[in-house]
Amino acid sequence: MVTQLQGTLADEFLARDVYRAAAARFGLPRFTNHERAEEHHIAALTATLRSAGVQPVTSAGRSVALPTTLELTEQRIAELEADMIRAYDRLLQMGRDTVLVPMLENIQAANRRHLVAATGGDGGNGRGNGPGTRRQNNGRGHGRRVDCGQQCDSTRGS
Repeated sequence: MVTQLQGTLADEFLARDVYRAAAARFGLPRFTNHERAEEHHIAALTATLRSAGVQPVTSAGRSVALPTTLELTEQRIAELEADMIRAYDRLLQMGRDTVLVPMLENIQAANRRHLVAATGGDGGNGRGNGPGTRRQNNGRGHGRRVDCGQQCDSTRGS
């Protein structure tokens, strides 16, 4: 499971970098908001890996090339978020009996909201419903560290 967590962390870095580049290019606050959310995902996964004694990756390991238009950028973001949702599906299946489940579910729920913002909730024009007012888990436990201890140790290298 450690290998999968590392790969997902790298994908979170990529998502952050995509949102950062989109914010710089298009100047839309929603991209900055999503960039900040990705930072929270990165922090949670990094803390989890460190608690298992694993040195986490520190970058996506690949570069970001945005499409030239806002519409194409939103399509790229939608594809990225859909890929992230599938990655968390796999992690949740692998870690279904671990203390990681609440953290993984929270991050996946955020990715689902990002996908809606990129593709719809607005007839598909990519504007979504704005930042919204819902906090993940009603604001409880936000940013908490999860000690995966034995769960990560028992699956190290898988």
